[in-house]
Amino acid sequence: MRGLIFVVPLLALVVIVAGVAVLASLLPLQGVRDVAIVVLAALWVLNGIVLLMSIMVLTWVVLVIKDGVVPVLEKATSTLDTVQGTAQFLGESVVNPVVKAASAVAWVRGAARRIFRKRR
Repeated sequence: MRGLIFVVPLLALVVIVAGVAVLASLLPLQGVRDVAIVVLAALWVLNGIVLLMSIMVLTWVVLVIKDGVVPVLEKATSTLDTVQGTAQFLGESVVNPVVKAASAVAWVRGAARRIFRKRR
C-alpha cells in the first residue's frame, strides 16, 4: 500500500511527460502550448489531492497521538498521587517516631553526661 503512494504519481508523471513529448512532435507550437497548459492544470489538481491527503493524514496522526497520550498522562497523574500519599504516610508513621526516639536518646545521653561528668 505504501509503495502505491509513490509509484502511482511517478507513473502518472512518466505518462504525462511521454504524452507531451509525442504531442510536441506531432503538433505545431500552439498545440504544444495547449498541451502544456492542460498538463500544468492536471499537476495542480494532483497537487491539491496530495495536499488534501496530507492534511487528512496529519489530522489522523494528531488524533491517534491525542488518544494515546491522554490515558498515559492520566496514569502518570494517578501514580504521582499514589507516590505522594505513600511519602506522606511514611513521613507520619515511620520518620516522625524515629526522630522522636532519636531526640529522646539524645536527651538521655546529654542528661547522663551532665550527671556523670567529672568535676575539675
